[in-house]
This record gives sequence, C-alpha cells and structure tokens, in this order.
Amino acid sequence: MNTKKTLFQRYLLLKPTRRAKYEFALLIPVAIAGLILSFCYGLFSLPFVPYINVAGLALLGLSLWFHFYCERTHIQSHDEPHEIEKIVTQGVYSVVRHPINFSMMITHLSVTLISGSYLPLIFSVSNSIALIFISIEEEKALLEKFGNDYKEYLERTKWKMIPFIY
Repeated sequence: MNTKKTLFQRYLLLKPTRRAKYEFALLIPVAIAGLILSFCYGLFSLPFVPYINVAGLALLGLSLWFHFYCERTHIQSHDEPHEIEKIVTQGVYSVVRHPINFSMMITHLSVTLISGSYLPLIFSVSNSIALIFISIEEEKALLEKFGNDYKEYLERTKWKMIPFIY
C-alpha cells in the first residue's frame, strides 16, 4: 500500500527535529525583523507592550516545559512515523494524540508575543496550519503501520491536539 508521496507530504513526515530546524530558521529572523520594526519604527506593533512580551516569555517557558514533559512520556516522539515501535497511550497521550504539535503551536505564538510584532504572527499561523496537516499525515502513516491497534487508539482518544476543541 506504499503510494508515491508528494514533496509536501514528505516534508510533513520529516523527522520532527529536522523539520524544526527549518521552521526556526524562518521564525527567528522574522521575529527579529518584527522586533526591530516594532521597537525602532513603531510598525506592526502588538498592543500592550511590554506586558505582552512578558506574557510571551512566560508562555514560552510553559510550552517548552510541556514539550519536554511529552517527550519524556513518548521517548520516540521525535522519530519519523515508520520508526516508531509502539503506540504510547498513557499520560497526556491518553487525552490528546499530538501534544507535541500543540506545544510547537504555543511556542511559535509565544515568539510572536515576545517580539511585540504582528509580523511573526503570519509565520505562526501558517506553521500551525502545517502542524495540523502534519498530524493528519502522521496518523495515516501510523494507521498503515499499526492497523487496528492505532484505530482503537484514535477511537479512545477523541482529541487530536487541544482537548475539547480539536
């Protein structure tokens, strides 16, 4: 049942640590540009600076803590789907199926808040959409690999990333 994957599908199924290098290589310069434009020229500024910057720092700390917590629960969370040896169903994975993708969404949003600029928000939103597609592709690959066991996990764990929302 191996079908040829598009370039976009292959990107979505890249090893998460590899994909993160590309994402942060784009996000950080955009955030720095937003920071410069916001503070030096008053362009694209978010309201409530500096409070929003502090909130962004706190949110970044929380999202990183949650990310590392999820990694400890699922040791193979940074492997490609075909490399994963077992389905993790305990801890946060008993509530949502892709908590690390959620933590990445929050991390990108926090960088936007830290920058104090709307500019990185474009990247954060587009990356959040990509993370939704990533979770869809990962689930297809895991269904193909684990079959009924993964299908049962999908039925038991209703939420993909955010409890009571998605």
